[in-house]
Amino acid sequence: MKYELLTAVGLRVFPNGLGQLRLPEGGFGRDLSGKWFVRPPGCDMGDLDSFHVEEHADGTISVEESIDGRDDLQGHWRLERGVWTSIETAQRLVNQTGGVA
Repeated sequence: MKYELLTAVGLRVFPNGLGQLRLPEGGFGRDLSGKWFVRPPGCDMGDLDSFHVEEHADGTISVEESIDGRDDLQGHWRLERGVWTSIETAQRLVNQTGGVA
């Protein structure tokens, strides 16, 4: 049986000329005040005020805690160095294979 982990490469976005931050799915960025925002795949945009964010030299970010983007199975994500990974998919793989995803 073949399993695939749901991952998506995120995109760093900067405010436009009007100072607006418009994130596509998978996007992440800071507004002009320095506040971090993300838009996990399949989810709406939200801020990271209550999260620990580490910005890396290459412009990507890692978020220490998982991000719950919505209530269905593909809405709980990890963001590590700009790459999104679905938490539920990883946990299902571990449960089904008895190993590490």
